[in-house]
Amino acid sequence: MSSKMKCAQDIIVLLALFLHVLDAKYTSCQAQDTFGFNSLYKAGDIMLGGIFAVHFELQAPEMLFRSKPLQWKCDSFDILLFQRPQTMVFAIEEINRDQSLLPNITLGYRIFDNCINLQVSLRAAASLIAGQGDTVNDNNCTGPPPVVAVIGEPLSSYSIAVARLLGLFKIPQVSYCASSPLLSDKREFPSFFRTVPSEAFQVIPKIIQYFGWTWVGAIGSDDDYGLYALKSFSEEHKKFGCIAFSEAINVNDKSNLKRAVKVVQQSSATVIVVFLTKLDVSILINEIAHQNITGRQWVASDSWGAFAALASNENFKYFGGTIGSHSKKRGHPWTGAISASSKA
Repeated sequence: MSSKMKCAQDIIVLLALFLHVLDAKYTSCQAQDTFGFNSLYKAGDIMLGGIFAVHFELQAPEMLFRSKPLQWKCDSFDILLFQRPQTMVFAIEEINRDQSLLPNITLGYRIFDNCINLQVSLRAAASLIAGQGDTVNDNNCTGPPPVVAVIGEPLSSYSIAVARLLGLFKIPQVSYCASSPLLSDKREFPSFFRTVPSEAFQVIPKIIQYFGWTWVGAIGSDDDYGLYALKSFSEEHKKFGCIAFSEAINVNDKSNLKRAVKVVQQSSATVIVVFLTKLDVSILINEIAHQNITGRQWVASDSWGAFAALASNENFKYFGGTIGSHSKKRGHPWTGAISASSKA
């Protein structure tokens, strides 16, 4: 027997022995580790998933690759935001109590807190559609049932990312806050639905045209939501005016934020349209106040038009008289416009 054939036989024997040991050791499917979510869970015949923002901050562990990373930690709990998942739980419990609605069927839920972090949102979505469990004791690896639909995300940019994942498996997603028109494209987001109207960006150009403002600036978030909003607004406004500047910003990048604020400060445009979420615009507000930029007319998108922080004593000097828009479709083309920061 040649040395090559003997070597091949030895490898086959070692491989068979290795597989035998594995089969004896792992009689069940076992996950290597789990990601620690803040969650609510109740078993049911039909499972519904939920992704909500309950915390405002997330502390990521250091990735030094010398030891196992610690779990991510959520901070800044918001009791008002916690009412949203509680509402979902209440609705499910009420349906279960009424046997005339779903006789002999019990709804269950698995709800995750995304801590206002896209990575956590995607992890949550993946866990919801795959089923979540540490150990499965049969050879078929059938763990807890995956959900049949997901409630959330609250933010448009997060909804876009999650919808692309859920859409691959045709899992329905119902958002209660996401208003970006981008999500109305059923070819790209076939299983996305929402309970709020699409944010009609053409409303803001009509407001600006009504007041005769032709020289304006625009700020949006550097993500799908903000970039689409800036593009849509610019196309509408250019029909009767000019864009002084159009800035896509990342409020978590201090240098990027300061550069954008400097553009606002140096521009001759005094009317500025802002497409940001409440969380992002709060950081912009602080920077505008820090740089003492006054004499600007701010126009807010639907997501922060009624932000209470605008009317605070500290911010009124800079944002007093801000105009917010709501996408109503009856009456005057900007029936939903409000003076969000009027102190009266």
